[in-house]
Amino acid sequence: MNKLAISVIMLVHRNDERLRKALTSVSFANQIVIIDNQSGVDWAELQKNYPLEVRKLKEKIEDFSKVRNQALGYAKNEWVFFVDSDEQVVRGAEPQLVELLSLANVSFGVVYRSDIFLGKQQHYGEAGHQALVRLGKKTRLHFTGMVHEIAVANGNCHYTRIELLHHAHPSISEFIDDVSGYAQIVARAKTTDFGQNLFELICFPPVKLLYGLFIQGGILDGWRGVVYACCMSLHSLLVRIYRYEILANTAEPEKN
Repeated sequence: MNKLAISVIMLVHRNDERLRKALTSVSFANQIVIIDNQSGVDWAELQKNYPLEVRKLKEKIEDFSKVRNQALGYAKNEWVFFVDSDEQVVRGAEPQLVELLSLANVSFGVVYRSDIFLGKQQHYGEAGHQALVRLGKKTRLHFTGMVHEIAVANGNCHYTRIELLHHAHPSISEFIDDVSGYAQIVARAKTTDFGQNLFELICFPPVKLLYGLFIQGGILDGWRGVVYACCMSLHSLLVRIYRYEILANTAEPEKN
């Protein structure tokens, strides 16, 4: 099978079976750029089976947009496809990618992602069927946001039917660990003062919980949807708690 002229860019921070699934699902690409976020993976072994180009980071990622934007410069093809190491491209994507690459007046494409949470695919809430810009010409894409970064694209868009399955949180404890880690990064990037932070601390977490459960429909995914919405509300809470800690430490007078 001929490989498609598309560069897959994959951020990797874990060494487990999810990575193997992700790599197998993008075997259609003639280039896979790995951004190794201190994963501990034996890349020499995997390079026997996949066209991997590995770029190792010396420090843990603090600004995900910055890393993604830098990675665009490693792509040898005009089109790039961002797929993370805990994501899996559902079978049947190749014909749609061939069609996308043939559209001269299109600059980027939208795909759809659903989480596999505690063994079951989510269809509602924040985790169900998200429309994401992950495909595009490398000169037309730019990412913003230190965490949960968003792609900003210029030009005409094509809505594909390509689906990603996100195997991010196999357990609640791992989910909470991830939520806490990301919340610390967001807190360091925020510029809120004590008053605004206190207001957000009181209001944002419960509003986020209700929004995820009822407006986005997370409750329709059953108890898993409820747990997921609670964890995302916890993220909102932790961001403000960590921000309060930063503000308090900054306000303390220096000791002689």
